[in-house]
Amino acid sequence: MKKTTLFAIAIVMAMTSCKKQPTQNDNPRADIELTETESQLVSNNNDFCKKMLTEAPSLDKMTKVMIGNTIFVNSGQGYELKPSFVEKANTYYNASPESRDFNDGRTLDAINQWASDHTEQMITKALREEEFNPEAVSYLLNAIYFKGEWSMKFNKNETTDEPFNNGEKVPMMHQECG
Repeated sequence: MKKTTLFAIAIVMAMTSCKKQPTQNDNPRADIELTETESQLVSNNNDFCKKMLTEAPSLDKMTKVMIGNTIFVNSGQGYELKPSFVEKANTYYNASPESRDFNDGRTLDAINQWASDHTEQMITKALREEEFNPEAVSYLLNAIYFKGEWSMKFNKNETTDEPFNNGEKVPMMHQECG
């Protein structure tokens, strides 16, 4: 009796774990209709993102700001970027998305080189080999590098080790202004 019950449970589990992938006919695409106000908000947001990318790096001669964005899409899985998307990514985000085969043995190095180039070599490994998945659809990268002088410098004696996010203790700077 036990064998029959276990066999029946195994059959049910096997049947329920095999789901048919939806086809395009089973899963028609639906668009979200935006109001004029929502469309204007999106446009204004894109204009703001573009302004920050182009103007922030030149606001202060004592400050260096670099903002980078890109997408690596796995052409080895059959995915390709549409030229209109690449153009918009470049126009609004100064991004240069790439389609590449993640099994080429060079994509991980390209991702890490991109991170290094966009952080003044502060981040040389955005992904380690054991984290890189050659079956992934894409990798979206965003980097912000900031180096500047404080208008009111911190007193190093006011730095104490405190838990960060209720976890490991890290140096925390404190300053009262005004």
